[in-house]
Amino acid sequence: MEAHNPIRVDQELLSELVDSVPDRWAICLRLLGGRRAWESGFDRLRSAAQAAHVPFLAIPGEQGQDLELEAASSVAPELLRSATTYLDQGGVGNLAGLLGQLSDCLRGTSIGAPPPTELPQHGIYLPGQSTALNLEQWLALPRGDGPVVAIAFYRAHWMSGNLDFVDGLCRGIVAAGGEALPFFCYSLRDPGPHELPAAVADCLVRDGAVVPQALVMTLSFSVAQVQVDGGTVADEWTSRWMTKLDIPVLQAITVTSTRSAWEGSSAGLAPLDVAMQVALPEFDGRIIGPPVSFKEQIDGTPRYVPDEERCRALGRLAVNHAGLGRRANSAKRIALVLSSYPTKNARVGNAVGLDTPASALHLLQRLKDEGYEVGSLPATGDDLIQSLIEAGVYDRDYLSGAQMQAAPARVHRDDYQIAWERLPGAIRTEVSERWGSPPGKLYLDGNRLHFGGLQFGNVLLTVQPPRGFGDNPIAIYHDPGLAPTHHYVAFYRWLEESYQADAIIHLGKHGTLEWLPGKSVGMSNECFPDALAAAVPWFYPFVVNDPGE
Repeated sequence: MEAHNPIRVDQELLSELVDSVPDRWAICLRLLGGRRAWESGFDRLRSAAQAAHVPFLAIPGEQGQDLELEAASSVAPELLRSATTYLDQGGVGNLAGLLGQLSDCLRGTSIGAPPPTELPQHGIYLPGQSTALNLEQWLALPRGDGPVVAIAFYRAHWMSGNLDFVDGLCRGIVAAGGEALPFFCYSLRDPGPHELPAAVADCLVRDGAVVPQALVMTLSFSVAQVQVDGGTVADEWTSRWMTKLDIPVLQAITVTSTRSAWEGSSAGLAPLDVAMQVALPEFDGRIIGPPVSFKEQIDGTPRYVPDEERCRALGRLAVNHAGLGRRANSAKRIALVLSSYPTKNARVGNAVGLDTPASALHLLQRLKDEGYEVGSLPATGDDLIQSLIEAGVYDRDYLSGAQMQAAPARVHRDDYQIAWERLPGAIRTEVSERWGSPPGKLYLDGNRLHFGGLQFGNVLLTVQPPRGFGDNPIAIYHDPGLAPTHHYVAFYRWLEESYQADAIIHLGKHGTLEWLPGKSVGMSNECFPDALAAAVPWFYPFVVNDPGE
């Protein structure tokens, strides 16, 4: 038997297959999208099969009837229907049954074939086991007390055993202190109880309560209906069931190209992956995570090969998001980060179309109303910003040593050195080549690096460190090739490791973290935004009428 993915059959290979048709005892094509999905290859193979009197089976990739493919087939309708059922059910066992039946019917062998085995449309996967579990069985298993993170993946992967990337995600979640709940599904649009998709209701909900605290999706496209037939945005475009779950939903990117292609690309992801796994999932409100696997040819078969480091990165992000729902608001530590462009006191909290001081005060008040420990607040947004400036930010024309020593946000050079050594080697090399050895010279007060800020209970109001320096700091503000300073690097590592922020809110248009060197989307751990702050849940209110940004 010889098998090929039509998408990967180029003209040279197609010619070889057409020439070899007389040596075959059957040709079976299964096409997602019907004949038009591979029109040139379909017609050439069918014509060659007719000329050589080789049985030809054309089967739709979707469940349901395709009259055009049926008419193009040359075997008995009963055999075609049986073959279709084997493939619709899927799995290794059904594929073996299909081959046995075709051989017996078309070659006169006596292999024998069991009838197609019906496989579940959805279920819980336990790494290392071929039998699906239900939720009650999974809950009965021994496990820790970490947050539960569900992983949704396609049923086709479970049936084919293409599960290495799911296993990698499970390991990443467990390494971050969570409990992985992987489940497969054919669709997330089939209705079920509790106004949820059937797969979600059966695999994630017990007695009306949602079991996981976060959901990782590896499914492409969007669940929401973005447009109706007339081309206008549908009134019900949001993914209502995701809102009903009321847990963070993250997107794990399963890259459709090879790792080497991704590594060599400054863009990161190909346009197809950007559309299917970033842009469209964002319509559902999914939080876009890093790539977790790459499509490689293993022994002539395409496989999803996990990247263990990226799986751990996704695991940390998912577990941290899940932890937000388990921790009391009064115990959460939040960093509210304002921008400052350029680095002048008069520009603290700058934004386009946003009253940042008033918005920051409204956020602080809302956090207080929601039970966060915020303490006393100033009366107005102007008072808030004035107090922040008086405490000392980054305008070196006014910043004093006394302000730096009294600041609530400071890191000792020894602590920064420890955090620095945990960063990827490529990151350390780029920063050192541009700014010298750690901790650098900027905003260094004795042995401590200074960060501007005010402490309101468990909420730190702070300002993003400067990125541009020299005679024309504005010109290099967006320079994608300029490594940030030690002071900048230390700020984000301090927020996560020392301040231990549960979440970071960036307020203003716009900051500089997203403009640091690295891939545009689908980042590696050697991309600066990922290396500095990828594990902390981020909230970034941003103007929606500025598509250029």
